[in-house]
Amino acid sequence: MRTIPKLALLALVTAAWLAPRPAQAIPAFARQVKQKCTYCHVAFPKLNEFGLTFKTNGYRLPGTKGKDVWEIPAWPVAAVAEIEGVWDDHRDGNDTFTIAQPGVEVFWGTTFGPKISAFGEIKVERGQGADLGPVFVQFDDLAGENGLLNLKVGVYDLDF
Repeated sequence: MRTIPKLALLALVTAAWLAPRPAQAIPAFARQVKQKCTYCHVAFPKLNEFGLTFKTNGYRLPGTKGKDVWEIPAWPVAAVAEIEGVWDDHRDGNDTFTIAQPGVEVFWGTTFGPKISAFGEIKVERGQGADLGPVFVQFDDLAGENGLLNLKVGVYDLDF
């Protein structure tokens, strides 16, 4: 009887070990530009040179204009949920297994039109409430093309 819970725990640990690592990337961007995630990212969540250009350019490919919201085929929103499992092996045989959900993180990024883009991130952790990450609206191509001069309004983390 004790073998089944231990096998279940082993399966859970193996699944967690084989699960993808946190990417903090938005899969809809990859679908939008019809490329793999590695087109913009190296060791996740680090952006490669093209990814930094894509981000700086307001989530637009070089030489393209942003789409209006209603033209975007998939709304670029991603979520990450952390799940924690704890197995307590008691000597008296009253073993327990509990699953907790410590946190959920939601992030989004999109163009709102040919020259307006936005990004946002919010994380909710159990017992700690919500934490607002970078949230901004970017006005693109105020001078020149391809992100020569952009203006970001909001909370923003620098890439360096």
